[in-house]
Amino acid sequence: MTLEDLEAVVKKHMLLADPHIIKLLCGFIVASRLPINPPWLFIVGPPSGGKTKLLEALLSVEGMVPIDNLTPKTFASGMRGKDGQSYSLLDNLMPNDTLLFADFTTFIQKDERQQGEIIGQMRRIYDGRFNNKTGNGVNVNWENRKISIIAGVTEEIYPALASFGTMGERFLLWEFLQADDYELAEMASHNLDDKPAKVEMEKAFAEFLNNFQIPAITTIDETTRKQIRDLSVFVCKARTGVRRKKYHRDNPIEQISKSEKPPRLVKQILGLGLGLQALNGGTMSDDDRHLLCKIALDSIPSMRRKCLQALTRYTNGVTTRGLAGMMNLPPETVRLHLQDLAAMELIKYSTISGHDQWRLHDEYRGLVEVYEGIRPIGDILAAKDEKEAIPDEFNLPPDELSSSYNSSSE
Repeated sequence: MTLEDLEAVVKKHMLLADPHIIKLLCGFIVASRLPINPPWLFIVGPPSGGKTKLLEALLSVEGMVPIDNLTPKTFASGMRGKDGQSYSLLDNLMPNDTLLFADFTTFIQKDERQQGEIIGQMRRIYDGRFNNKTGNGVNVNWENRKISIIAGVTEEIYPALASFGTMGERFLLWEFLQADDYELAEMASHNLDDKPAKVEMEKAFAEFLNNFQIPAITTIDETTRKQIRDLSVFVCKARTGVRRKKYHRDNPIEQISKSEKPPRLVKQILGLGLGLQALNGGTMSDDDRHLLCKIALDSIPSMRRKCLQALTRYTNGVTTRGLAGMMNLPPETVRLHLQDLAAMELIKYSTISGHDQWRLHDEYRGLVEVYEGIRPIGDILAAKDEKEAIPDEFNLPPDELSSSYNSSSE
């Protein structure tokens, strides 16, 4: 069974618009078996979009541990059976095991108290040490070990990341691209029984990954290393948490967290890159670099990313109402995300002819152009009545592409 054979089996049963998803899953599994920091990954997609079907196809891969519900007692229950066997999940995991959450959305829907307790536990687990003391003396001392996590989740994860805080920073995100709705419905109408597809896909993933020989770790090439280095600095700023006052009409900013430093994110993405290289026999392809850059950018909250894309396209900036009209959202909603980006000092705020104006800082423009594949068009994005009042000097095309960014720079 080759990777190409595996992809053929999956495409026989699923209509995939995402050209990288199968290799991403395989690269993740390989990376989880390497002596590096554990990868934690969210596959983000809509309900009934295929993410659960793909993740459940991994169930027969060695080391996969399916979890359907997560409570504060899952990792360390404080209970033992009659034979003295611990019921705590951490005590029953093997080295390099991977927790598989086919639907992590159920965790997002838990109350804040439970979420906070579980998040604290997961943060310590990612860092390789978790010690839990209980009143009955059944303690858990879990040290110098690692587990990986892969989970399917809907777009509800993006607003939830702000409350996740430091745990959110430990996850990479992948936006699972979707096929046309009508084509998906057409294929589904001819396949009313999912069981044969599940059996064949699960068997194919197991055959390929359980027989894959993990090679010695290779090094990441300089081009890839520098690209991920630069993107990680930007992404860490762009996904910084901003706390707003609850139950207030204007939802004002209460606190701006200091942005995370990039070392963890760099290691996570390049670690996944080592898994992809292993699948290629030790080399990094251009498609793999594209995959790694996409996973970095997908880790930015989706609304912020859409704002950044528009700010890159319109070199003279956007007005709140202009961007809201393009996104088909209320101006109040868009303003909150623009304020967050300004608070992180990624964009700057001013007024022009009495209207809000937001512009992307020049030091980030070239980077977003390159990695989002955006060609700037100049102009300013504004509502019709706003644009009539804006001086002509703001409606000129850019003199040239602002590609001051160069990934080969030291």
